[in-house]
Amino acid sequence: MSTAYQRVADPSQGLSKSEPVAIVDEQDNVVDVVPRWRVRKDNLRHRATFIFVRHREAGKPVPASWQDELFVVQKRALIKDYCPGYLDACTGGVMQDGEEYEPSARRELEEELGISAASLTPLFHFLHEDSVTKVWGGAFLCDYTGRLADLVLQPEEVLSVETLTLGDMVARSSAGEPFTPDSMSAVKRYIAQLEAKSN
Repeated sequence: MSTAYQRVADPSQGLSKSEPVAIVDEQDNVVDVVPRWRVRKDNLRHRATFIFVRHREAGKPVPASWQDELFVVQKRALIKDYCPGYLDACTGGVMQDGEEYEPSARRELEEELGISAASLTPLFHFLHEDSVTKVWGGAFLCDYTGRLADLVLQPEEVLSVETLTLGDMVARSSAGEPFTPDSMSAVKRYIAQLEAKSN
């Protein structure tokens, strides 16, 4: 049985515990600013970025179908204040107070994977809410053409990376592997978007 979906015991001990985070309402309007530890402790609605990092290594053929495309999946560091040790389908994270979605996504890409000056394609804006997290997400697509081994992982955030198709993510999550629930919400929305475009 998966132990999926837990926080660290005390979110006030996280590395970013004092970082100011904007709290938003159901329409994504800012209504307050609190320290990050309060966001986790009280499950307050906030903003985050979700970047699908599509791995198209230079010199290799591009897949004929989106179903065969590979994406970079992270294994989250064990000191994370949300779902430590889980697989995460997206790069990204909680937005700082005053940040806009795209600049935040660029910052997270560079911090977590060492990808700078990336070309980002906006995908969708979505609300995910459950008993552990409430988040307005801005989803983006980034193409990475380098080698997986050349990514520069931020040790405080990322233990390791692998590549999976979107379908593999859904299958492994359904089989009980612990993926972050908010990133899987993003995956399912992205699949629906791609299916609609291909019909």
